[in-house]
Amino acid sequence: MKDENVIDLNEVFYTIKKRKVLIIIITLVPVIISVIISFFIMSPVYESSSTVIIIGHKNDMQVQDPSSQYTNVMMYQSLTKTYADLATSRFIEEKAAQKLGKSITASQLGSSITVTPRDETQLIDIKANGNTPEEALERVQAISEAFSENINSISSIAEVNIVDNGQLPQSPIKPNKKLYIAISFIIGILLSITTAISLERRTEKTVKEVKK
Repeated sequence: MKDENVIDLNEVFYTIKKRKVLIIIITLVPVIISVIISFFIMSPVYESSSTVIIIGHKNDMQVQDPSSQYTNVMMYQSLTKTYADLATSRFIEEKAAQKLGKSITASQLGSSITVTPRDETQLIDIKANGNTPEEALERVQAISEAFSENINSISSIAEVNIVDNGQLPQSPIKPNKKLYIAISFIIGILLSITTAISLERRTEKTVKEVKK
């Protein structure tokens, strides 16, 4: 007797050919839902990024001794994580929010900012999200400028200079429409074939029972 839990390829091909209309309809349902959600319901999220560098004061940079210069470089590299945390401090966020005006609060700005130090460098990457390209760019510029302009009010060990200014993003990072549609298509295919095979087996079972 054939095990009902086993599905062979012949059965799959036969079912697809026989119930192709049903399979197409069931497959399209999650795809259409995904398209509606991705294009019309979910708000786009744009991201702009800038890079700042932690450097010593002019007096430190004028040190001629190579060993002292190396020591200073290593010290500033070790400070990047601390300075990255300072970039998201309440003080810096409030200064950045003031640059943006009354359109956003410091806490709202902070939730849209990501600051990441690069390992074994003096560089820090700052990223900002926004619902429009302009909003993302304005936020990353505000936080980068507020950071470089006001860091000495918190710590006088080093200076912060902007290396790369933020750029206007060309496309959103979220939602990933192509990925969502592809996933929904795969789910739809699996669901439709499984449903079709289940119906086909149920029909065959009913026919056999009627014949008996």
